[in-house]
Amino acid sequence: MLKSVLVLIDKTPGGEAAQRLAVDVAKQQGAMVTAVSALDLDALTVPVGFFSETLAYSDIDRDQVVAARRGDLGEVRDAFIKRCEKAKLDYDVIESEGSVYAELARAAMSHDLVVLGNDLKFGQIAMRGDVSAVGLLLKHVSRPLLVAPPKLPTATDVVIAFDGSAPCARALQIFVLLGLAQGWTNRIVTVAKKRSLGEAIARDATQFLDRHGIRNSAHVVESNDSPTDVILNEVRRHETGMLVMGAYGHRGWREVILGSSTNALLGYADVPVFVDH
Repeated sequence: MLKSVLVLIDKTPGGEAAQRLAVDVAKQQGAMVTAVSALDLDALTVPVGFFSETLAYSDIDRDQVVAARRGDLGEVRDAFIKRCEKAKLDYDVIESEGSVYAELARAAMSHDLVVLGNDLKFGQIAMRGDVSAVGLLLKHVSRPLLVAPPKLPTATDVVIAFDGSAPCARALQIFVLLGLAQGWTNRIVTVAKKRSLGEAIARDATQFLDRHGIRNSAHVVESNDSPTDVILNEVRRHETGMLVMGAYGHRGWREVILGSSTNALLGYADVPVFVDH
């Protein structure tokens, strides 16, 4: 069962949603929640004229931006504390400045789940769909991620994208063992070129859920289209509250996560995405 949640708080719509989602999950599971208030100073100290994916600032501009970001993070931290106290949760706050990814990876090791917004920014200016920070965390963090969109849905159905691969099966197992599948209607979605193959693959997932007493159903889509597109269409067609992903797709998640599908799955999904890697 889930005992601890690490949430990356930020003054963005997704960051606000992640905070609410983390507190809700912790309350449901009787877990503690730790907030990380992270300011990536490295992203704000790039010499002017250097090429960077982030912005370069003059000394004066940089000082103003850092001061503003510290103020924003202070407001978000205070809101998190109030929310936890209202929910009567055990909580902690980690404030980090500098190069934050290594510190986040270390903090994640003592927690079961990492929750963050899909528009997360540590120091850089980010837009929804720019999931470079999420992609980097997937590489560095050894725990599953729950990535929140700016607006949380109210539906209670889960779409579990399942292709029969070992990483995908492991994501399903962790989702169940953390207790996150309880109380939801879990819908296994398998994309295959032949229906008979898809049905055999989906059967493994339904049997696993049956043995854990988890309510579920299976849906096989016979298609040659991109699994990413098919899964997103399934999420949008039905009232979905969460998407569970592992190594999904014809080429495998390791390749997909570095390509444009990252934006589709994490940046533009209108539901929280549980990702194991």
